[in-house]
Amino acid sequence: MSLSSQLREQVRQRAYCSCEFCGVLESDVGGLLTIDHFRPQSRGGADDLDNLVYACASCNQYKQGYWSDDSSASRLWNPRVDETTDHFIELEGVMHF
Repeated sequence: MSLSSQLREQVRQRAYCSCEFCGVLESDVGGLLTIDHFRPQSRGGADDLDNLVYACASCNQYKQGYWSDDSSASRLWNPRVDETTDHFIELEGVMHF
């Protein structure tokens, strides 16, 4: 992926220097996070700002090239578009850090 440094910085700033999936901060991992395609290039995703996500190594590795064209399959959560509560259930009594 060859993105301009300006586009990379736009993605980073839009994410407030944190993983758009789990929220971990750059300062928590000790460095920059990765920029990945929400819809993988291999599945028709583009290098557009709307298709790029700032992700920690764990979230990036977990997602990998996942993309389902099956309309009956669960849709991947898009952290910039979807409501968290539509995809996750917050457990009561769990400590948040």
